[in-house]
Amino acid sequence: MSITFPFVGRRDRRKHRAVDKVAELRDENRRLLAWQMAADDFFAILTADREQVYGAWEFTEERRQEAEKVAACTLEENAVLAAEVAGLWSRLAPFLAAEANAHRITPPPMVRDTSAIEDQATGPIDVRSLREALTAPCAECTAPVPKGTTFCSARCRNAADDHNDYGQDGDL
Repeated sequence: MSITFPFVGRRDRRKHRAVDKVAELRDENRRLLAWQMAADDFFAILTADREQVYGAWEFTEERRQEAEKVAACTLEENAVLAAEVAGLWSRLAPFLAAEANAHRITPPPMVRDTSAIEDQATGPIDVRSLREALTAPCAECTAPVPKGTTFCSARCRNAADDHNDYGQDGDL
């Protein structure tokens, strides 16, 4: 069994009232307008920054063009001066050579000190052709060997094997 109260009913509390919906829509409009104002402010700041960046870029572009002009003029002047210096050196070279020849210092061979290690003879100069110099001799005799081999013949290879087996003196 249920108890019913005649003065309290469910229909008194409506969930979807028009007044509530209007207040909700006004609140949403207020929030959207605030977002739009914030976006407008941000866009104005970005536009001002863009103008400032473009101004700085134009300034640096002008400076770069001026620097290129100065560099081009400097390179031309440098080329002219280098040509002038080369001409002066060519005119001065005979005088420098004459002075060097007039004041040269050449000690006689009997006075020259040859005890230094760099003045000592290291051996005869090898005057073979390049092909002969790069051809290695046989490991057993002095005959030239084909490229990629060590011995000139099977006899030399066997002789080398015998030396390896018996040692230097032929002992076991």
